Amino acid sequence: MKIGAVEIPALARLAPMAGITNAPFRLIARECGSGLTTSEEMDAAALLTGHPFADAIAAYYPAERPLAMQLLGKDPDLLARAAERCQVLGADIVDLNMGCPMPKITGKAPWAIIREVVESVSVPVTGNGDVHSMAEARRMVAETGCASVMIGRGALGSPWIFDESFETLPREAQRDLKARVIARHVSLIREHFREKYALIQMKKHLAWYTEGLGHATECRARIFQTRSPEEVWEVFESYWTSTHRAVVA
Repeated sequence: MKIGAVEIPALARLAPMAGITNAPFRLIARECGSGLTTSEEMDAAALLTGHPFADAIAAYYPAERPLAMQLLGKDPDLLARAAERCQVLGADIVDLNMGCPMPKITGKAPWAIIREVVESVSVPVTGNGDVHSMAEARRMVAETGCASVMIGRGALGSPWIFDESFETLPREAQRDLKARVIARHVSLIREHFREKYALIQMKKHLAWYTEGLGHATECRARIFQTRSPEEVWEVFESYWTSTHRAVVA
């Protein structure tokens, strides 16, 4: 799929999510096979005035590219100027946020509507909603005719979802890959953020990484009680090792 002159090298890509799709997580998704990454939404006015929060959101790793930067705003002039600013900062694509999901409209995604959109427009359409594997991404394409698929919630705690070969790996190989990805993600978080925010990010993502494992609720409770990056990693690593031993036994 191409967006303008930008070639998207894979079927699926990471969807933007506020408070989640920061540079470390985007790079992890890209390394796992995401064809494109998109920043969290940035307020156009804040970006133009050099607000520290907007500047932090705009930060990225060169290896993430192609990269889209997402803008939010209602003033056409500010949005146009902010789009130019995104280009200067290095964005390959500028994404305009036309609306965020709310709880009452996010349960089951109506794929039939995606097909209706595909049949109604001449531009490539990207589908999104209830995709938790590459197999489901391919099914969405087959059922709707969309050109590519964005994965959001399905990537939380599972960035390897973008790896086309992951589903074919033996169980132990999958576990080894997960361990490497998690360690890499934690390293990027600690490298990219100051200690206080790094701890917040580590708690959030490490809690997601426990999903589907035994006694995960107990581990998550301990994770959210930790007070330092070192402590939260120690809790998670101990838990990960114990669940691995249990599986092997």
